[in-house]
Amino acid sequence: MRLLRSLCIAFGMYSRISVPHVKWNEENMKYSMCFFPLVGILPAAAVFGWWKLCCLLEIPSGFGAAVFTVLPYFLIGGIHLDGYLDTSDARGSYGDREKKLEILKDSHVGAFAVTACVIGAILVYGCWEGLLLMRTVRGAEALSKAVMAAGSGFILARAFSGLAVVTFPKAKDSGLLHLFSTAAQKQIVKWTMILVILAGVGFCVGVCQIYGIGVMISCSGMFLYYYRMAIKEFGGTTGDLAGYYVCMAEMSSLLMITVLILLRV
Repeated sequence: MRLLRSLCIAFGMYSRISVPHVKWNEENMKYSMCFFPLVGILPAAAVFGWWKLCCLLEIPSGFGAAVFTVLPYFLIGGIHLDGYLDTSDARGSYGDREKKLEILKDSHVGAFAVTACVIGAILVYGCWEGLLLMRTVRGAEALSKAVMAAGSGFILARAFSGLAVVTFPKAKDSGLLHLFSTAAQKQIVKWTMILVILAGVGFCVGVCQIYGIGVMISCSGMFLYYYRMAIKEFGGTTGDLAGYYVCMAEMSSLLMITVLILLRV
């Protein structure tokens, strides 16, 4: 029952799936982060299903790409996007550490956040439209591995993010990330995330091949960047920075896949 309650907290917090209400206490939250990568299965499955439907019904690339762009947010909600926007505002200010942390707490959306959101949406839309347009050149079945690789990016991004929650220094002693980190059984969460990442490596290399390798490079490279940026600019990680990483890892993975397709790898 304890694991089931932790599962409900993870899906209740990080997705829009309706789950039974569970009291947020240390006992129930111990293993919540262990289930964080499972949340990524929702957009991964939805993206692959929409790809199959686009190919079956020959849905126009423009409309198909638009649905691809917004589909994850119907399932996940805006919690990671909120972190991406807040962090973009904070980093765009070029202020000192205290100023950036203060901006993260500000509920207003600034110009840097809007710019980052528009650029991100155009990037994601363009990548998916390019992939859909390539159906006629490379064949839908041949590109299915690329779509599966993109789906694995949702899971791996959350596994790396969960690993950061229990291993990175914290920028402050408050907030959701601090709450989850404090309540977590850190060693169990850490090794669960490592096992998920290793399983992801096996799936990416064995099934998705070169596209999966590209996703692994993107997620792990962005993870190293995330660590350096969080320590240097904020003194540690926060919930907003964790959301920023998830979004950046997903976008960079999709961009890497698109580049590999265009290079006809």
